Amino acid sequence: MFKKIVYSLEYLLGVKVLDYKEYRGICCSYFEAIVEYRNEVISIWLLRDQPWIVFTSHSSIFINHPPLTGAFHSYYPGYRILTAEELNEPLEILVNKDGLQIGKELIHHFSLYDMNYWQPKTVGDVLFNWWD
Repeated sequence: MFKKIVYSLEYLLGVKVLDYKEYRGICCSYFEAIVEYRNEVISIWLLRDQPWIVFTSHSSIFINHPPLTGAFHSYYPGYRILTAEELNEPLEILVNKDGLQIGKELIHHFSLYDMNYWQPKTVGDVLFNWWD
């Protein structure tokens, strides 16, 4: 579904899809589409387990992108667009009976073992990673 949405952005917004990656068999927590919009190369990442999307610069730095955010809000309102500010928040982990709470979100699929082993520093480090 994400691939179809990304290609629909060509028609809706005039982006050019440069690449689409699902990283099958690799321990990556997200799908990635690389697009060009007005001579700017942007990656769109979709979290595998949640309908959460982020935009990154070509060097994988989280960015806010108002035109793409607007397109997702207008045409695909079921997706949550995370901001660079949310993703760059220092990591605060709370453990409760329902799972791990990272920042303001309750996350079920990350373990304390992973947190201790990988030592993430920000919310974005936890959500979008290559942990095995």
